[in-house]
Amino acid sequence: MEKVSVYLSVKNKNSDSLQSKIQYIKNWCLFKNYDCDFYVDKIESRLDCKNRNDMDRLKENILNKKVNKVIVPNIENIGRNSIFVQEFLCFLDKHDCIIESIDGSNLNFHRNIINEILNNYKEERER
Repeated sequence: MEKVSVYLSVKNKNSDSLQSKIQYIKNWCLFKNYDCDFYVDKIESRLDCKNRNDMDRLKENILNKKVNKVIVPNIENIGRNSIFVQEFLCFLDKHDCIIESIDGSNLNFHRNIINEILNNYKEERER
């Protein structure tokens, strides 16, 4: 089995469904032949990029080469702040860590779109 790490953010008010989400992800990982560890942040809002202790712990483990593949349920689970998501995806790239989305989203496509938007914004500001 391939060892992977799952990042999951859940809203504090939805903590009742946490166990069912974890079980669904465990079953998906079993189907994919993944052995998974969970990093779970309980948050107020996915727009909030602070107080993500498990994401910080995940990043630390990536830096220490303990993690080389991250699984997320979907791109929105990382956050709804595009810059925050982009920075996380770039961090993973920089440290040769693969990311896979359970919903099948092409995260490289997302990253490229955000890069294009940020580059266009930067060019317009420089004019």
